[in-house]
Amino acid sequence: MNSRVGELKRKFREASEYVGKGDAVQAVEKLYKVAENAMKILSEINGMPEYEVARREGSWWTKLLDRVKSCVVWLCVMVSGLVTNGFIRVGCL
Repeated sequence: MNSRVGELKRKFREASEYVGKGDAVQAVEKLYKVAENAMKILSEINGMPEYEVARREGSWWTKLLDRVKSCVVWLCVMVSGLVTNGFIRVGCL
C-alpha cells in the first residue's frame, strides 16, 4: 500500500512540474492517473463491493470507477460539511 501511495505522490509531483513548464496536456494526464489510482486504493481500503468485482474480474472497468467516484465525491462533501460546520449531523455517515 505504501508503495502505491508513494507512486501517487510521485505522479502528482510530475504533474506539478508539467504545470510549471506550461504543458497542460501532460499535467492533466498525470493528474487523471493520480485520481484514478487514488479511487482504487480508497475502494480497497474501505472494502467497497466495486473493489471486489475488479479483483475477481482482474480489471477495472469504467462503470466500476464511476461508482467509486460517486461514493468518494459524496464522502468528500459530507466530510467537508462536517469540518466546515464544526459538528456531526445525525445520519451523515
